[in-house]
Amino acid sequence: GKYILYAADLACAMTAPVRTYTLHTYADNVRAKMCHAVARCVANVSVRDTSATFAMGVDNRAPAFLATKNPLGKVPVLELDNGCCVYESHAICRYFARLQTDVAQHGASRDAAACGLWL
Repeated sequence: GKYILYAADLACAMTAPVRTYTLHTYADNVRAKMCHAVARCVANVSVRDTSATFAMGVDNRAPAFLATKNPLGKVPVLELDNGCCVYESHAICRYFARLQTDVAQHGASRDAAACGLWL
């Protein structure tokens, strides 16, 4: 899998339609709760959560996490079913919000998520 950071990585995020979402986070993460709320209330999608088994300070520092999820080791991280990841809570929320809006007006969700990483 790859994380969305550079324009070259957008090819990964723009492949097959996403059907499965996994949010990597620790228990009681306020930013993750915000992401869940936007996913549920705005985009009407279900998100699997890893908070029951995620060990902050351990899992997010593992070489595999840093290489495939978020090179900064921060959470929450939204993993798409194609292996690509969107990190930063505002980028995740924008991704979900744009799933249900006019793409011509706001841009493709995956593109917007990538742009949101730089805001």
